Amino acid sequence: MSYQLTMQDANGKLSKLFYDPHTSELLDESGVPLFTQEQKKTWPDIHQISPENPGKKSNAPTTLKIQLGLKCNYSCSYCLQSSSIEDASVAGLADTREFLSNLDSWLQEAPKRIQFWGGEPFVYWAHLKQLVPVLRDKFPDVMFSIITNGSMIDQEKIAFIDKYDITVRVSHDATGQYLRGPDPLDQTEKLEQLKELWRIRGDKFGFNSVITSGNSDVSAISAWFADKMGGPVSVSFEGVVHSYDIQTRDNQADWTAEQYSEMQYHIVKALINGSDIGQNSILGNKARAFLSSLKDRRPSSALGQKCSMDKPEMLAVDLKGNVTTCQNVGAAGKHGIGHVSDMAAVSLDTSWHWSKRDNCSHCPMLQLCQGACMYNEGEDFTLSCENEFHYNWAVMTGALYWATGKLMVGIEGDIRRPVRRKIIPLIAIAA
Repeated sequence: MSYQLTMQDANGKLSKLFYDPHTSELLDESGVPLFTQEQKKTWPDIHQISPENPGKKSNAPTTLKIQLGLKCNYSCSYCLQSSSIEDASVAGLADTREFLSNLDSWLQEAPKRIQFWGGEPFVYWAHLKQLVPVLRDKFPDVMFSIITNGSMIDQEKIAFIDKYDITVRVSHDATGQYLRGPDPLDQTEKLEQLKELWRIRGDKFGFNSVITSGNSDVSAISAWFADKMGGPVSVSFEGVVHSYDIQTRDNQADWTAEQYSEMQYHIVKALINGSDIGQNSILGNKARAFLSSLKDRRPSSALGQKCSMDKPEMLAVDLKGNVTTCQNVGAAGKHGIGHVSDMAAVSLDTSWHWSKRDNCSHCPMLQLCQGACMYNEGEDFTLSCENEFHYNWAVMTGALYWATGKLMVGIEGDIRRPVRRKIIPLIAIAA
């Protein structure tokens, strides 16, 4: 399945490329590949999960995501966890002790990464003080990480984070934080504490921002953090906002054509102007990964989901030992997929591999988007898919500019979009 890409050079001259997202071939107008495959790579087929073809989970995960609970001291307007809060199990400190004492009965080897998730993780401070020292003693070389809203950081927690070598990312939307919720950086004491944490932790501290319809100037976001923190602090982009409930749909997830165009302009500009965003951020890494897919001819049969939670080696558990679809949902609802005491019986039957969605198989953004959220459904999936499509169009444009020196200004072919409440026309990025 090939798509015709219209490219435009600096003088306005148009040319064509032909791209197949299923074979990762990119051809010029003469049919000559733009990338020479230096060494043929063997690609194993991915397990295509669905309720009828469930996935399994490994008791030797490379990434262990420990969900402490979904409570938070904030109530942000586009929180992807908000619809799952009532489904989260409530663990006491006795559960945490039991979780630790039972660890050897099911966890066969040290993970590469252990992540501590909320809600807001520091709401569960008493649990963290029990968990982290034991796990660090048991796994001295494992990477520990926490994503926090930053509002509960204090001197005690800074010392704890440093002692146990925890990577910390603060989820904050910079110029658009007011769209999300409260801003802890408005508090002088909190700002100074976060600056101290950055000074102590260096590149093991940074910010994560969500791109929304009201906050899509990625360069302005990065510059805002540098000004606020007094230097070029690490900024990553969690990607474009998804929709999971009616509150999110009404708060920055439902875009206009003009908003999509504005986002694309800012992303492409940031990628092609040689800024730090193009060099060091997740956006730049995403563009480079797309070019790698072309060089390595990654087939779609080897393509899993964007979040990687369809893989056996990615495991999310709560403090009662329940296994969940991912760290953002609760075990008491439909996303409880088993228990660590019987890993063989864990069944990832709550989600759909991208190949089970017709629009994904007929989308030129497949290799970048990788199916959006694997468990999202209905209008929420439709909105999330639409946002991912336009976001990844911009990333692909930036990547192809690096490779060709030309801007992609159009795509033609069998593009199938999920049906939504309103039609958003595709608008080419202004050259």
